[in-house]
Amino acid sequence: MRLVGVAMVRNEADIVEAFVRHNMTVVDALTVVDHGSVDGTTEILSALRAEGLALTAEPESELAQHQPEVLTRVARTAFGRGADVVFPLDADEFLLPPSP
Repeated sequence: MRLVGVAMVRNEADIVEAFVRHNMTVVDALTVVDHGSVDGTTEILSALRAEGLALTAEPESELAQHQPEVLTRVARTAFGRGADVVFPLDADEFLLPPSP
């Protein structure tokens, strides 16, 4: 079963690395849409991608925040690429699966 997380973030430099690293232990891939961050979030996401994590980071330049529409688009893309389950997440949400 292929599990994918999707999130939209803005100026989350204080938590985005922990968010990505933790949730990547649960999901097979993670797509993060960066809505115009100016605090280093974009650079952190780029560095994590460079490490080879199954992380897609997409910029969102639209001034208005259309989070529901953006996450729906990204989730549909994930399903189209073979995801069985898609988890919409906020940058302060950490998936905690039950212990085996």
